[in-house]
Amino acid sequence: MMSHDVLSRLAKLTPEKRECFERLVARRSASPVAAEAPEPLEFGDPRSPAELRAVTQRLYDTASRQLDSTPVGRYACFMNLGYVPDGSPEYSVVRLPERLLGKNAVRLVLELIGDCPIDGLNILDVGCGRGAVVFVAEEYFKPRSFVGADLSFGPIAYCQRTHKYANVSFVQADAEQLPFRSGYFDVVTNLESSNHYLDVEAFYKEVFRLLKPGGKFLYSDCMPADFSARWFVWLRATGLQVEVDRDITHNVLLACDESSPARFQAFGGDRNRFEVVGEFLSMPGSQVYRDMQSGVLSYRILRLSKPK
Repeated sequence: MMSHDVLSRLAKLTPEKRECFERLVARRSASPVAAEAPEPLEFGDPRSPAELRAVTQRLYDTASRQLDSTPVGRYACFMNLGYVPDGSPEYSVVRLPERLLGKNAVRLVLELIGDCPIDGLNILDVGCGRGAVVFVAEEYFKPRSFVGADLSFGPIAYCQRTHKYANVSFVQADAEQLPFRSGYFDVVTNLESSNHYLDVEAFYKEVFRLLKPGGKFLYSDCMPADFSARWFVWLRATGLQVEVDRDITHNVLLACDESSPARFQAFGGDRNRFEVVGEFLSMPGSQVYRDMQSGVLSYRILRLSKPK
C-alpha cells in the first residue's frame, strides 16, 4: 500500500536495500505468465509520469509472480489489508463463517460493498488486482456483469486464469483513461488502488463518465491526511455526491496485526526484503503502518452517487 512519494523513495534506497529490491523485481516464477512479463525495471530517479507508472506496474507484476510461485499462489486472490471488527458499526449484509480462510480480506470487500444493492447490475472494478472484489461479488451476490481493469499484466493474467465466471471479463487498462462506454456501469468499485494514480482527479472524472445516472461509486483507500481534503474537492467537482464516509483505520490496523506476518511469509519471509515487502503489506513497524497509527494516513470507505 504505497503512495507516489513512497514509490519515488524506492529509487533512493541505500545500495544494500536497492540490491534487495532489485532481486525481488528480477525474480521469476516458473509460471507461463512470467515469460510474457516486461523486462526487468531499470532503476533511476523516476521523475516522469511514465517512469512512475512503470514502477507501479512493475511492482504489482512482481508481487503477483511472487504469489504465483508459492504453493498457495493459485488461491491467493486477496491482496488488500483487511478489516477486523472493533465494535463500531458494520455495513456488510453478509455474515461470514468463523473459520473462513482469508476472512479479514473478505470482510474488507464486504464492508466496501456494504448495504449497496449490486444484484442484477453491471459492475466495473478499477484496479482489480488479482480479483478479490470480483470473487466476493460472485460468491455472495448476483451481479449481471462484472469487468475488472488493472494497469499491471500479471494480476490480469491471474484473473483470466482463475475467475472463470460466464458474466466476468478482465482488461488491462489505465485507471485515468478507461476504454469503456460512457454511462454503462451501475456500480464502479475501487479498493486500495487510487493512491498509486498519478492523476487521481482524472480517475474521478472517468468514474463519473462511466456511471449511469443514479450509479454508485464504492471507494476505499488509505489516504494521506494532508491530501484528503483536496481529494474530496476533486470528487465533488465531478458531480459525485458523498453518501457514506467512514474512517476504518483502526479496523485495518487490527487486520495488519493479525494477517500481515503470514502474508509476509507468503512473499518469502526474507527479513532483508522488509524495506519493500513490509511496506507493500503495511506490516507492523513499516512506515505505512506507523503513519496510520499517527494519523498521517487515514483509511476510508466512501460511497458516492451520480445524480439522476
